[in-house]
Amino acid sequence: MSAPGHFGAYGFRIVPSDERLALPGLVPVPADAERVSVTWESGPVEEDVIDVTPARARLSVKGMVAIALTETDPELHIRVPGALQPEAVVHPILTTPLAILARWRGRAALHAGAVLHEGAAVAVCGQQGAGKSTAMASLAARGLPVVTDDLVVLEHGDVLSGPSCIDLRADTAERFPRAEYLGVVGARERHRLMTAPAPARVPLAGIFLLEWATEDDDEPLRAEPLALPERIALIHAYDYAGLVGLPRGEALLDLVELPMWRLVRPRDWAAGDAALDLLLSVAAASRPAATPPA
Repeated sequence: MSAPGHFGAYGFRIVPSDERLALPGLVPVPADAERVSVTWESGPVEEDVIDVTPARARLSVKGMVAIALTETDPELHIRVPGALQPEAVVHPILTTPLAILARWRGRAALHAGAVLHEGAAVAVCGQQGAGKSTAMASLAARGLPVVTDDLVVLEHGDVLSGPSCIDLRADTAERFPRAEYLGVVGARERHRLMTAPAPARVPLAGIFLLEWATEDDDEPLRAEPLALPERIALIHAYDYAGLVGLPRGEALLDLVELPMWRLVRPRDWAAGDAALDLLLSVAAASRPAATPPA
């Protein structure tokens, strides 16, 4: 059960060093959620570093951001060259270190987003330019709560909700008037669309891999179930395995056994609604019917 004043993301309670400081977009989490202390400062970032062990992680991108995370009594320290907005701490900066911490805790972590539909999370992923953020924002505009924008943390078949927001590029943000300009965060300009919060955890109905139709497609709008080798390939492509290795045991089985589809659609805004209608109908049909009470 969530507790008043306990807020976080991906199953963790996030506590800034100054507890009076609000971190917008965090969601209510259970009172027993693991606490992660977060501090940040301004200072130089002079080198690129990727150093992840079972006990600690150090990540930095020269001139942008440096992150240090401990595994025991988790503490996350962030350093950036200039001022850091709380919105940028929430997303995208928390994403990678909390993905590492989730993996340390035995959970799966995928680079994907998800919305809440008919009581379950529907996840979407795709290569850069595949339209994931546009699809997420369009689903949010229909009133579907965002479960997570960029990181699906999976525990026992449930998604642990991330911040209630979506990051958008300028060209996409133009179509969503409520998106607010954040300035340059990391390597690019960002716009932030705040959304309705989702519950702290929700069951995952399945994952859609977004792709654009080609001129040769006889059926430019379609959803195709992924066979086992394709599901395994998706996990390899979108898991945070490059930092901490693939999930083991039950977490990996939870992923492999999930329904997954390839959603192919025309590269045309006018076809967007039909593609999302198809996505939601396929996801809803995949869920087993509830067993009536005896």
